[in-house]
This record gives sequence, C-alpha cells and structure tokens, in this order.
Amino acid sequence: EGAHTGTITHSASGGGYNGVSVPSVSTDINDNDTPGVTITQPVCLTDVTEGGATDTYTVVLNSQPTASVTITVTGDAQASAAPASLTFTTANWNTAQTVTVTAVNDLVAEGAHTGTITHSASGGGYNGVSIANVTANITDNDT
Repeated sequence: EGAHTGTITHSASGGGYNGVSVPSVSTDINDNDTPGVTITQPVCLTDVTEGGATDTYTVVLNSQPTASVTITVTGDAQASAAPASLTFTTANWNTAQTVTVTAVNDLVAEGAHTGTITHSASGGGYNGVSIANVTANITDNDT
C-alpha cells in the first residue's frame, strides 16, 4: 500500500455522556511490506536433459498485492518454461505456483550448456519488481 493513513473513531455512552462528540484521531502509517518474489529451486539447481528429463521450481509473492499480479515466464533458445504466465491474486498471493522447465531438443552437439528463464511482474503494485532468473543446466543428447 505504501505510506497511508488510518482513522480511529470514538463514541461515548452512559453516565451522562450519551451523544457527546469525541473527535477522531488520524495517524500516518508506514507500510513495512515490500513487494518481492521468491523463486525456490529444488536442491538449488534446475537440471534438464534434451529430449528427456524436465525440472520444476516454484514462484511466490513476498507480500499481499493490491490487485492481481501477473508473472510472465520466458525461456530462451535453450530452455522453455510452462506455464508462460502465473497469476497471483489478493487471496492466493502466498501460495507457491510451479513452473516446469524443459530443454529445447535441438540437433546441435553442444555438450553441457545452460538456458535462462527470465521473469517480469505487472499489476497489484508489483510493476518493475526485480525477479531472479533461473539458470537451467542442460545435458545434451547430441554427439
């Protein structure tokens, strides 16, 4: 929410105080929630094989958004990711969602190499939030 204000209202009753006006109190609130995204990889690595094994990682928001947040997930020429986007709402923002990484099965003998999955966020106060890339270690199936 960022910096905002809150108002406390009062009412009086009994002992001759029925209907007595009590002023409201307004206060400034400094928000300690910082938008962020946590990516968790099993065993801290994402390992895939061309034409074979896939791997997964999870994505979750660090604080409740003000509206729905879309995380766009983009692979490169070496690794793809699905789904292409994740949607977090004000209700499910703290429930991790899974991304599956697959090596692009090309016909090039590259040996062991890597692919990079990038992320971007939009909506709900998360526009422009920095999100870590995921590097996939790829085992080549071409010789």
